[in-house]
Amino acid sequence: MKDTPPRNTLRWKSLSLCPLALLALPIAAFAQTSDEDEVYELSPFVVDGSEDNGYRAANTLAGTRMNAQLKDTAASVSTFTKAFLEDLGATDLESVMNYSASAEKSVGDTSPNPGGNDNVDSKPGYNFRVRGFQSSRARNFFRYDLPVDVFNTERLDESRGPNSILFGVGSAGGIVNVATKQAFTNQDFTRLQFQLASENGRRGALDLNKTLIEDKLAIRFNLLKDSSDGWRYSTNEEDERIHAAATYKLAEKTTLRAEFELGAVDDVVARPYQITDDYSQWDGTTFASGVWTTPPGARRSQWWGGTVPTYVSNSGTVVDTRSQMETINSHNPISDFPNYSAWWNAASGDTNVIPESIIPASVNVAGPGAKRELDYNTHTFIAEQQLGDLFVELAYHRTESDWVSHWTESSSLQIDPNENRIDGSPNPFVGQYYLEGRWDKRTRNISSDTYRATLGYKLDTERMGTHNFVAMWSKDDQIQAFTNETLAITDEDIIGSWGATPDNARYRPAFRQYFTELGDWENFHIPSWETRINGAPTLSNNALYDDKTVSMDWIIRDQNQNDDRVDTDSILLGAQSYWMDKKLVTTLGYRSDKVENLTHDTVRGDDGYYMIDYDSPNLQDFDSETITAGGVYHLTDTFSLFYNRSENTNYPNFLISVLPEDLTRPIQTGTPEPPQGSGWDAGIMFQLMDNKITGRLTYYEAEVMDTENWSYGWNITTSRENGILNLLVDRDFIDQETADIRYIDSNGTLFDEESSGWELTSTANLSKNWRLNFNASSTDRIRFNAYADAERLLDSSKEWVLGLDGINGSTEVGSSPTPGEPGETVDQFYDRWMSDLLFYRRGEEVKRGLREFKYNLFTAYDFTEGKAKGLTIGGGLRYQSANIVGVDGEGNILKGDDLSYVDLMLRYRFKQKLFGKAATSIQLNVNNLFEKEGLIPVRYAPVQGENYSNPDIVDAATFHDPQSVRLTFNVHM
Repeated sequence: MKDTPPRNTLRWKSLSLCPLALLALPIAAFAQTSDEDEVYELSPFVVDGSEDNGYRAANTLAGTRMNAQLKDTAASVSTFTKAFLEDLGATDLESVMNYSASAEKSVGDTSPNPGGNDNVDSKPGYNFRVRGFQSSRARNFFRYDLPVDVFNTERLDESRGPNSILFGVGSAGGIVNVATKQAFTNQDFTRLQFQLASENGRRGALDLNKTLIEDKLAIRFNLLKDSSDGWRYSTNEEDERIHAAATYKLAEKTTLRAEFELGAVDDVVARPYQITDDYSQWDGTTFASGVWTTPPGARRSQWWGGTVPTYVSNSGTVVDTRSQMETINSHNPISDFPNYSAWWNAASGDTNVIPESIIPASVNVAGPGAKRELDYNTHTFIAEQQLGDLFVELAYHRTESDWVSHWTESSSLQIDPNENRIDGSPNPFVGQYYLEGRWDKRTRNISSDTYRATLGYKLDTERMGTHNFVAMWSKDDQIQAFTNETLAITDEDIIGSWGATPDNARYRPAFRQYFTELGDWENFHIPSWETRINGAPTLSNNALYDDKTVSMDWIIRDQNQNDDRVDTDSILLGAQSYWMDKKLVTTLGYRSDKVENLTHDTVRGDDGYYMIDYDSPNLQDFDSETITAGGVYHLTDTFSLFYNRSENTNYPNFLISVLPEDLTRPIQTGTPEPPQGSGWDAGIMFQLMDNKITGRLTYYEAEVMDTENWSYGWNITTSRENGILNLLVDRDFIDQETADIRYIDSNGTLFDEESSGWELTSTANLSKNWRLNFNASSTDRIRFNAYADAERLLDSSKEWVLGLDGINGSTEVGSSPTPGEPGETVDQFYDRWMSDLLFYRRGEEVKRGLREFKYNLFTAYDFTEGKAKGLTIGGGLRYQSANIVGVDGEGNILKGDDLSYVDLMLRYRFKQKLFGKAATSIQLNVNNLFEKEGLIPVRYAPVQGENYSNPDIVDAATFHDPQSVRLTFNVHM
């Protein structure tokens, strides 16, 4: 068993500064002895936002890693300025990305089996797709996977597309980079913010900049305390962070910068799905008088033998529910299936969501047990030096994070139709509603150290143009530890008597709560795992352990554990060149990334529990070389043409194992090859009305090859291949030794994706007091080659089996319900395998989750004279077309619901200063002003054995964004 790891103590790693400090000494010495008469230029590696005007940003680092004007940047980049963030009343990344060109929130809706993992239990922080692909996050151009809050954010840059030259290893959708607030050496200020919001939201923030030595040394502190309840019952969040930054101009051409942040985020979250119905088909009057009696609309809960422990919170006991009846909504009659087990499997996926008129969307089935805890700290140190026309930046960045999440599978609402317990005693809860689920815990401990050296050189020639060259070397060393645990019975005598491995489902009690009627929604949820912590329940109704006190603890659930080291070494060379009197601007870049992943096998220890075998290191590595080329041609001062082609490589999922290209046995499954992205953008940029309106119209195409996939990967590869081998051994066609050589261990497969579309992005400062941001996009994303590796395995397996002595297509091999059927022949087995593969492929290749069109506009107007002076009025419109859910039997696309919201902003800046020196303002932001509500289908019920969905049955549904109201008080001194 593994003890619960302690939460991060937010240690200060001061010793890690020593190498950087020593490295900076010779640079500082050079600066102090260099020619004082040389012209000093601002660092090309910094954009501080001082040249931003309203919503329009002039410069960015997100195109070339050097300070460049957006009008000269070929890559598709959008910048969200400080003014825009303030008007929006933004507090987190999600509120900003609502107004991006083509981003959409990811809730697991691209999968045929949505689970909401993307924003609940996979990783902390908001997850989103851009141009249909997953996107990444960065901070100050360092990889950053933690939740983003704007309390210390100066501005955001969104780079769309697979631009590997800039970011190296990353997602094909692009990346959002957060530029943090830095200390200013030429001013002092204090800014206080207090906010009251919906759902008991309370937020306080401090931004303090203090000059210690004028024009040389300054410090800046940003503090945050934020708490709120969620709009769904039991959900809440507590957020405490502190960010400190310092700037020291050691000499005229030497600047040292440092920052660090400590944070603790605790929350209770809910999967973004409406509860499903597994009770309404029961007639409500027919009860099960014995184990094998099947009332209408019911089935046996477990058809195999063995004990099924269920913790009932109402009585505080653990009971055995083996082969008990449970209500079930099955839209596929049992008569359509040759045996009970096949119908049971079909009925397991046969549910529909419960209307809000019966159970409101605010119900959180997981309840208060779905807790998450995140502790993190980051620190960064940067030294900048100008040596004539050469600029040098040396940087070190460290991040540590400890993250724990508790989660339970989504529960449907059921009714207990059993008159008796398994031992024949009366069931005190007969006819009552209930919810149940098993509790798991996921722990991630990640630490990373990044070292980066960047050189920038400006070459200005009279005849051959002006050129900015950049060279960068970086080394990123990351340790990733992941533990997947489950709450299980741990009594040694029980485990020994039941005779299974400790992680077997028979030791994983379901947590069940009964309800006599619907209502009391705050307490309508699965019992928390904490009830097990606070008291040992009793095991009853079991012949071996009647009335025995039961001990439970978190144990390793499966083999998906890791304690890996991922080292990435990168080299970047780039050039931005200005030709033809700066009419033509070209960008050319080369990048090389070398990644090494050191992992270990997961094995069972002598006590039967899974453990990481540190004596079996596995080193996996891959190299990636990419080239980016782009150009901007300024036709006039108003219009410019641009083209950019880019590539990238992403990290593979190191917890997934897939089949290799070579299927020669024995097969060595392993981590998939890194996904490869490539794409191009082309279009026209415009600067209208004396630069008051700027923007670009872009057409793009992109693809990602070899994306790993969990969905049904084990079921369509390992279970089928190993299953047929077991059947052949059972029928004496092969011996066990032959089967052992051919067994595989793969839990995933691969697919490819393509995306194309257009984007219109624009910002406008129509006057000194009127600003506007407008975006529109169309996205078409397709998946293909899903389960192609599984199909190769199927063909290879069938060819080998038909080559065995005494076997042909009509040879009977089926001898058990799983994975074969009684009397099934070789041809029938492989036909069923192929039929299932095609079924899963069709489900995977549907454009699930895609919202083709997105439009948004946000504007604000300041009244600067008259009675309304000091008042700002603004707001926004957000629209995304209906999500694709599936296809029906005639091939028609099935859709969910569009997203259309109206947002409002009002602000008043008081004329009278507080205490004669503090400028004050009050601001109101209302999102979803007209309270659009309702359920959004994300899956329709699959038709058993077919490749389409039933549009009459909503199988899974998510929600519209709730209305939120925020009242903010700002004090500036």
